[in-house]
Order: sequence, then structure tokens, then C-alpha cells
Amino acid sequence: MQLSLFPPINMAAEALVSPIVELLLGKLGSFVNQQVSLISGVKNDLEKLKTTLTTIKTGLIDAEKQQLHNSQVGDWLEKLKDVCYDAEDLFDEFQAEALRRQVLAEHGSIPKKVCNALSWPKSLAFRFNIGHKIKELRESATPTQSFVESCISMFPFLRFLDLSGGSIVLLPKKLGNLRHLRYLNLGDNGKIKKLPNSICKLQSLQTLLLGGCEELQELPRDIRYLISLRCLDFSTNQKFLPHNGIGRLDSLRTLYMSCTNLEYLLEDIGNLKALRKLVISNCPNLVSLPSSIKRLSSLETLYLWNCEKLNLDWGRGMEEEDSHQDLNGTRPHLRQLWLSELPKLVELPQWLLRCSANSLQFLAIFKCPNLLALPDSLQNLKSLQVLRCPKVSSLPQDMHGLTTLEKIEIWGCPTLSERCEQGSGEDWPQIAHVPNIWLDGDLIIK
Repeated sequence: MQLSLFPPINMAAEALVSPIVELLLGKLGSFVNQQVSLISGVKNDLEKLKTTLTTIKTGLIDAEKQQLHNSQVGDWLEKLKDVCYDAEDLFDEFQAEALRRQVLAEHGSIPKKVCNALSWPKSLAFRFNIGHKIKELRESATPTQSFVESCISMFPFLRFLDLSGGSIVLLPKKLGNLRHLRYLNLGDNGKIKKLPNSICKLQSLQTLLLGGCEELQELPRDIRYLISLRCLDFSTNQKFLPHNGIGRLDSLRTLYMSCTNLEYLLEDIGNLKALRKLVISNCPNLVSLPSSIKRLSSLETLYLWNCEKLNLDWGRGMEEEDSHQDLNGTRPHLRQLWLSELPKLVELPQWLLRCSANSLQFLAIFKCPNLLALPDSLQNLKSLQVLRCPKVSSLPQDMHGLTTLEKIEIWGCPTLSERCEQGSGEDWPQIAHVPNIWLDGDLIIK
């Protein structure tokens, strides 16, 4: 006898997939929350599968109504039902392996303590096999290009469209007809090489997510016409971003960019007066930031991560110009600053400190092997994290005066950790007033 999570469905009748997906999401949620989620690779895959199914669920009821009038929708729903059954089989495989290990722990050769710590299989072969199957399930569940075209025709008033994590190669030009669309997620579609320029007709669009589109050659040439855009996340293979492109998005508040070939940013980025958060990551060929970045008057959060060629020092001439610019009151007032994997960073440049001195509350510096010193005069700092910066040898002299400081975390900085040791370290008097102090993973109990 075979037991199934799902009730039998008459194949002759129209496909009712929404209750199947509902049950599957419930079981998937429990899997993500169990110890299997501790296996980082599998957890990530399961989360993506859950996100894909959750997104699909939001439009299933409408799709089920339309399947009688559109054969492409009906075909996709039948395919989605098969994917759900395959997912159930995959979960059964997880459960069988867990039971096997439990039996071995109780009656076999695996110590019980070891089994409890590693209650789900961690062998590379098992993880690779499961990860591959989950990826196949996600791709199978993602709507095809023809289905997307049908949806655009059937639902002209769509406001939310998530096609992330699929294998879409081409997007239909009709996408530009969705004049009411506010959210469009095309992230992690590794086969998309070009977006239709008609996407720039979406003047109600507020969020456009293109992160993880590794084959995307360039942004649409008329992207400046996305006048309502508030959040943009993109990956492209461009060396330079076009003039009068992103810099014309006056409503933009959040900008993420991850571009392997990008070498320079244009000065017009300084026109983004509404920008509050800027994240630049995984840009190994980016050489410098434009000086106009100091004109981003609304900028509060800046992330710079994994940019091995990036040099933040503009030189003396630029620093003098920056000092004059301060008089105009147009510089940013940063609250959060994250600097990670920047091998050219030796010290924080003056222009960046001027954007931070009276406003910065959170400073995190990770994996900057050549950083020599930490900045001083950060009067309102609440949290300081310094990880794997081995050349940093001491704290700023004014640390004892930072009465707002609530947390310090130091790890992978041997000399600095020694100087901050409780009672005996030379810098201990500077930080003794801080409530939470972590040194190399240990909380200092006062």
C-alpha cells in the first residue's frame, strides 16, 4: 500500500493544483525548520524552492479559472502537479535517511551524541544529489515563456510578478503592456542575456530585481523612463554603465549592483538625491568610486563588498574639493557602513569620514588584510565590528569617550585582541564601559 501526502485527482477533470501546493508548502516549511536546514547548501536550496512555490501559489486560483480557456495554462498546471508529487518523493528520501541514521545511533556503530549533532546526512554525495534534485524541481515549477505571454494577455492589471529562479531565456515584448505593474522579480535567471526595451514602459514599476542574472549583457537603454522605480538590484556584464541611465532615476531609494566586469561608475550617480541605501558587491574590476558619491545627500547605508581592485583614496586634490563641498551641506550622513574584502583599503579616506563623523551608528569592517588603523571621532557610534583585519593593532585613542557605544566585536585580529583583553590589555580601559564585548568569539563577562 502506498500512502501519499496529496488526495487523488481525477486526471480527466481540470487540474486543481492550489490545495496540493498548500499542503506541500506546509510540509516544506517544517523541513526548513528542522535540523536539515543546518546543512547550509541544502537549506539555501529549500528556501528557494519554498519561495518559488509561495510565489506561484499567489496566482494559482486565477490560473485554475483560466485553464478551461487556455490550453497553455492547463498544460503548465498539469506539469506543476507532477512537480509537487516529485517534491513529496524527495521529502520521503530525506525521512528515510533520517530514520536510517536514528536506527544506527540507537543500535549500530554511530555514537548517539554524534548522531544528534549531525542528525541529517552531510556526505558530499548526498548533499550534491539532493541539491541537484531541488534545483530541477525549481526549474520545472517555473513558468515557461509561452505561459508568461499568456499571463500578460490574460491579466493586464497585474501589479506583482515574480519569475525568479527559473530558466527563462527571452522575455516577451508584451511585458511592457503591464502598465500597472509595481513589482518585477527576474532574479537568478541565469540564461537571460537581454531584456526587452519595452520594460521601460512600466512607469508604475517600483521594484526591479535582476540580481543573479549572470548572462545579462546590459541594462535596457531607456531605463531612465522607469520614473517610479524605488529599488533596483542588477547584475550585468557591462564594463561601464551608460550615461543618462541609472543616474536619471530620481525616485530611486535602494540600489544593489553586482557586476563582474564593471570598471567605473559614472558621475551622474550623484544625481540620485533620494538614494538611501547603496550596495556594491562582487565587482572585482571596479577601480574607484565617482567623486559625485559625496553628493548623495539622503544616503544612510553604504555596503562595499568583495571589490579587490577598489581604491577609495581619491588623492589630495579630491580631498580638498570634498572639504569645500562640506560647506554646502549636501554630503551624505551615513548611519551604517559595511566594508568587506577590500584588499586595497589601508585607512578610511577623509571624504568617507566626513560623511560619517556625526551620524555613523554601525561600522563593520571584514576581511581587509591591509587595513592599518580604525577611524576616530565617530561620536554617535553604537556598534563596531572588526573581523579578520590582522594589521589593525590598536583602537582609536578617543574610544573611552564614545558613551553611545553598545557593542564591540573583534575576531581574527591577533594584536588588537591581545590589547583588548580584560584587565591586562593596554586598550582595555578604553572599552571597559561598553556593555557587550566579544573577543574571538567569546563574550567578555564583567
